Amino acid sequence: GRRMGLLRVDPSLMSGRFLLYQYLSPDFQAYLDTKVLAGSTVDRLPIAEFPDFEIVVPPLDEQRAIAEILGALADKIELNRQMNHTLEEMASALFKSWFVDFHPVVAKAEGRQPFGMDAETAALFPSEFVQHQRVGGIPRSWSESTWGEHVELRYGKALRTYRGAVGPVRVFGTNGPIGWTDSSLCESPTIVIGRKGAYRGVHFSPGASWVIDTAFFVENRDSVSIRWAYYAMLLTDVESMDSGSAIPSTSRDEIAGTAVVVPPRPVQDAFETS
Repeated sequence: GRRMGLLRVDPSLMSGRFLLYQYLSPDFQAYLDTKVLAGSTVDRLPIAEFPDFEIVVPPLDEQRAIAEILGALADKIELNRQMNHTLEEMASALFKSWFVDFHPVVAKAEGRQPFGMDAETAALFPSEFVQHQRVGGIPRSWSESTWGEHVELRYGKALRTYRGAVGPVRVFGTNGPIGWTDSSLCESPTIVIGRKGAYRGVHFSPGASWVIDTAFFVENRDSVSIRWAYYAMLLTDVESMDSGSAIPSTSRDEIAGTAVVVPPRPVQDAFETS
């Protein structure tokens, strides 16, 4: 395509995979940041600038050995990504079973042992439902409340620069992870909620993070498990919330006023450790 370039190497001098990993290095990514040219429609990067980047070129056999090791690491990273995706799907299915379809409560109400859980976990669930005006039938002893009673939404903060290469702190924007940096805005696991833009979403950061100013991040008040709250917030249709400004945006007050059914903390903790 017209927006792509092709680099060829002399196979007698250089391994193509070795050159690829040189270009994926943090040093080269930083170099690219100085070469991007602003355009009227899209930014562009002159491909002629690529050869000006100085690299160390070991003998060809060493290049191939290095590329093989890095390739194996890349394969391991991709495998871990796929495993994490599978675990995420399993956790979503379990959340739906426990907290949307209420399968353990239904089973106990019918005199059956809940499927797939031990007796200690099953004992955390009630055996009957009660009716609430806004949300209908919910398990007895669970509460109908709003997100504002359990979490505080904080504004993200602008970040001048961040990089694509892996670093110690993940950077989040409206649509999720967008890069890496060295400093953190939030030290603990948190939920990131898109604030501005056409495609806003709900994302989870398992560790320290920086959330830019197009998103919120969540500070919970100990009444909810942050991991449980993440899956519960995934049920919130953030993109349907629009403050009516020129740029589609999510209102903090609207999220805070959204109804949520909250189980007792031991049930949340059991989900988080399952």
